Amino acid sequence: MKATGRMAAGDAVPCELSEDETGIVPTVEWCHRTDKLVGTCGPLDKEHKCDHNHKVECGGGEEAYEKMKNGITKTVHGTYARAIMVNSLCEGLPALTVFVQCT
Repeated sequence: MKATGRMAAGDAVPCELSEDETGIVPTVEWCHRTDKLVGTCGPLDKEHKCDHNHKVECGGGEEAYEKMKNGITKTVHGTYARAIMVNSLCEGLPALTVFVQCT
């Protein structure tokens, strides 16, 4: 299907969802917007179960350094990333990434 002209509000665009998971270089990073470490999937222990929403809150003050250090050394770092995309079936419209998560 080829995209032609302008679309009106409410026009339907045929699309499909796709999911891909790939190996990544494990990296823990600090997100300045949320003040949290991302790239981990839970505490490092014998009964570890991945928590895809795991984030380490840093905060401020003297405790922030210890929280960040423990967030890096005492957690499991994600080694895979999953992406979910909406792929338009109209030629000329780009794919839209709607979700990326460390697994």
